[in-house]
Amino acid sequence: ANRFLHLEVEPDFESFKAYAFASGLHERILAFLAFRPGLLHHPDPKSPAWPSPRSWEMASHLLKAGLDIAPVVGRGAAAEFAAFEQVYALLPELTDVLEGRTDKAFPEEPSARYALTLGLTLRAETAQQALHAFRWMVGVAPPEWVQLFACDLFTRLRLRGQLGELAQLRKAEPRLEEFLGRFRELVF
Repeated sequence: ANRFLHLEVEPDFESFKAYAFASGLHERILAFLAFRPGLLHHPDPKSPAWPSPRSWEMASHLLKAGLDIAPVVGRGAAAEFAAFEQVYALLPELTDVLEGRTDKAFPEEPSARYALTLGLTLRAETAQQALHAFRWMVGVAPPEWVQLFACDLFTRLRLRGQLGELAQLRKAEPRLEEFLGRFRELVF
């Protein structure tokens, strides 16, 4: 055994999230794992199916096809995910937020907050939509949730080459400039 290099690797949600952004994993799976990161990798020796980064990626494909995810992540994780999906019914309409047409309040329940922030991050296809979502978040959400949203949003926009466009749009937004001034570490 001493002839080999032994590395211990542990799953890390932030690394998985970066991979998920680039790979297009289903937003609800990513939002669920943000809420329950302990289920990113949770081996179950009694079951052939259990949560792992690989099985969550397979679950994303199943979910997009309208199929049950239990065969790849196990019954327990699938049941928790199904309960989490009901949270989406309580959210403000994400399209309205992205188009700048809502005055809804930010949800109180933590799972709904994760679902909302990641849903907006993943659905913002243009810098203008990102600006609307950012403006709404700054107006209604506690600073720590805006910071979480902004970090993920900036990562996604950077991957798509749209961060500069958002930077130009936000210059005309005093509240956003004030927020970014207070949280300068988000940008750098």
